[in-house]
Amino acid sequence: MGLRDVVRQSQVRLLLGLVVVWVVMSALSPNFLTTSNVLNILLNASPLMILAVGVTVTLIAAEIDLSIAALEAFTGAAFAVLAVKVGLPWPAAAAIALLGAAGIGLMNGLFVTRVKMPSFVTTLAMLSILQGFAFVITKGTAVYGFPNSFSALGQGTIAGINTPIILAVVVVVIVFALLRSTRFGLEVYAVGGNADSARLAGVNVERVKQKVFMLSSITAGIAGLVLAARIGAGSGSVGQTDLLDAIAAVAIGGTSLFGGLGTLSGTVIGVLFIASIRNGLVLLNVSAFWAQVAIGAVILLAVFLDHLTKGRLR
Repeated sequence: MGLRDVVRQSQVRLLLGLVVVWVVMSALSPNFLTTSNVLNILLNASPLMILAVGVTVTLIAAEIDLSIAALEAFTGAAFAVLAVKVGLPWPAAAAIALLGAAGIGLMNGLFVTRVKMPSFVTTLAMLSILQGFAFVITKGTAVYGFPNSFSALGQGTIAGINTPIILAVVVVVIVFALLRSTRFGLEVYAVGGNADSARLAGVNVERVKQKVFMLSSITAGIAGLVLAARIGAGSGSVGQTDLLDAIAAVAIGGTSLFGGLGTLSGTVIGVLFIASIRNGLVLLNVSAFWAQVAIGAVILLAVFLDHLTKGRLR
């Protein structure tokens, strides 16, 4: 069985699983499959979708970025301070915040490729640093007072569709094109599959990994801005469950945690799976703590299935 067959079967199983979740939830709650609630699921999933795009690319390259949720919070907090307290025009504040996110991604990449630190350790340390800085610059409080034109990115609609949903689709399409139709995408899969073979084939492995970490940080920064616009504030405490949800969505979407295998289409289904479970449990008045239990179990199952898949391919 080839890689494409394995990926296709994994995505078909996940799609069927998503359909089962929808059927069960709609049977338990008549409000689940209403148009308004479906749009609500997509709206809630939008920042996570953007975040999970970066996670997908990083894992395909056989690395991991644990700093994304903290960077999401830091970017939103930095934007809030620049736009509200410093008084910069919001496009300039957003550009500076995203440039900072890209710089943090480059720093992660340099530590991994030049200093030879494991990405797990590097990004775990960066998680703590960024979370702390987010609270420092906001003094531990939420910063409010965004211009309406910026808030529209999180609270507005275009043709009846919420703006965050449209932004998430745009990010997915752009990164999908990068992975599918560019040399960079081919090199990401090659590096994740076998870095030594990729290097022998002329791929600059270190540069590819640096770009991967920058892409991961930029998508996290975009997610942070979207989330800040949606809730109308910048704070160090936002997105605290997003790291777990993003990794869970990507893992159950068929992206291998060992590199070289994965698709954004699977990630999209995985994000919808996670968002549907969370939404359904809320409608059923089930404690959010049980959602954490369920998502943790899903990650464990996904890793187990990934291990079996790698064994079959070997």
